[in-house]
Amino acid sequence: MSREALERRLAKGGIELDPDTHYLASIGVAGDEAWKIVTGWTRIGRSSTADICLDDPSVSRRHALIVVEADVPIRIIDDRSLNGVFVNDVLTESAPLRHGDRIAIGVFALIYIAPASVARAEEASAGASTEPGSLADPLDLGSVPEGWERAIGPLLPASEIETARLDDGGGAGTTAVATAARTSLLLSALDDEGRKAYPAFQFDPEGWPFAAVEPCLRELLASGLDPYTTAAWFVTSQRSLDGMTPAKWMREGRADDVLVEAARRSAALFKR
Repeated sequence: MSREALERRLAKGGIELDPDTHYLASIGVAGDEAWKIVTGWTRIGRSSTADICLDDPSVSRRHALIVVEADVPIRIIDDRSLNGVFVNDVLTESAPLRHGDRIAIGVFALIYIAPASVARAEEASAGASTEPGSLADPLDLGSVPEGWERAIGPLLPASEIETARLDDGGGAGTTAVATAARTSLLLSALDDEGRKAYPAFQFDPEGWPFAAVEPCLRELLASGLDPYTTAAWFVTSQRSLDGMTPAKWMREGRADDVLVEAARRSAALFKR
């Protein structure tokens, strides 16, 4: 549901939304409610001291956290709850949020409402990838909203990959690098000028895709993740990687099999 539609629905109940504020909303026959999500940590739980108090036995006293920090996408974290946190019907320990995401906490069905500018950008991106007659690419991020680009990191234009970025004396060069980019499974996006680009964390300093990117993507795709959640996995700290992000793990040249196993475990969790 678009932000405008949600604003109209909530306005009928006397709830006015600030265009620059994040919200979590509950919409139902028993009445609508909206809670502001502030910068920093917003605590959700059954406790009366929680920022968002959801009073039902299905909700843990400390159930979840929503974190808003500069230059990183907003995210929700399971605060060691008993019944878990579901985002768009997927059980998750930590997940970035996009406008309109459905969050299940106990018996409560909630909707995340992004600030107006973010919601418009995400809605435009979703619309561009689902034009009539087009086939949505599960690895295509489309036009990346500003907050996401800061989190995911720089985009590498396809034209740069297709130039001579590698000369190791072994015959690898323009053709080899271009072929690697075309034949590898990679997350892609559109830069500010609408040209195809790739999140740079997928490539080593010489311009080759890291060997672990493709098998990790295959594991994550098998769980049905959308491209934004898939991209966020690479730049989110993972317990199974000693708290490192997969992107940093690859940059430091750590074991590929450990990283792929981490992706497999995350994919299994998303499937539950």
